[in-house]
Amino acid sequence: MDRNVIAIGKQLEKLIGEPSLNEERALDLLQALRGMKITVEGLKKSHIGKYVNTLRKGTSNDQVKSLAKKLISAWKKQLEAENSSEVARVRARSSESTPKGSPKLASTPSELKADTPLLQSTPPPPPKIKEEGIKVKHVLPAVSFTSDDIRKKSRDLILSALTKGNEAKMVGISHDQIQQIAGVLEDCVFEEAGDTNQNYKKAIRSRVANLRDDKNPGLRQRVLIGEISPQKLATMSPLEMASDEMKKLRKDFTQETIRESQMAVQSGTKTDLLKCGKCKQNNCSYNQVQTRSADEPMTTFVLCNECGSRWKFN
Repeated sequence: MDRNVIAIGKQLEKLIGEPSLNEERALDLLQALRGMKITVEGLKKSHIGKYVNTLRKGTSNDQVKSLAKKLISAWKKQLEAENSSEVARVRARSSESTPKGSPKLASTPSELKADTPLLQSTPPPPPKIKEEGIKVKHVLPAVSFTSDDIRKKSRDLILSALTKGNEAKMVGISHDQIQQIAGVLEDCVFEEAGDTNQNYKKAIRSRVANLRDDKNPGLRQRVLIGEISPQKLATMSPLEMASDEMKKLRKDFTQETIRESQMAVQSGTKTDLLKCGKCKQNNCSYNQVQTRSADEPMTTFVLCNECGSRWKFN
């Protein structure tokens, strides 16, 4: 039976990778799975849940979506029942061998410290923090399966950007966990764009560039420790991802541009003491504005009334 499940899983994987989904064939495969009694071991080995979930997300057919949802719900209950039985067996063995007064094991799966993800054999190990004061707080969903070369390349680029500096060693996060962060981030960008279109590629390039920026290591660290989730990073603007230094420079530049724009619409004071560097005429107008602190000299903005050239000097 488990061999049949693995075979169906491969067929679903092939269907998902095709440019257009054969919904009739997908429905036949899901109905075949519905009639099978699959063991927990078969669910874990075949990764059938991952394929069915990916199929559910990628189809607009209500029948396929509904049947896939029912299968995943049934398998999840089966796994939870198996986990409950295992906890009960471990607790029973422990109570027989544990001396009186020893700490008790958790009585229910909800009391366990590590959650068991759907259709995974073992949960990922918790990160070990090497630097005092840094805490990793990741709660990540499973990464969806994809056979698209563009999406695979995007995940590799994000992974490379996240592992560029030494932030991963500082917070003690494993390579597998960083790979999961990269996969979830790419999933979120793809879901936001709807396809591997120009918006998708632009968003991937923007996030990779900001994560690789040597002047902005804080962004990498905040993503790695979970302060910025992949879901949030997928929708952040370039200004939000920028370093504090860059944000200040942009703010100062914006304020200066606004002041220059305001000066452009004012007539100013005419003078023949200033000479235009372009047309060499002495027909100019100027304005003086306090653009810096009060103890600094004023900035003079000059407009040539002949050619329209503008410049400033202190």
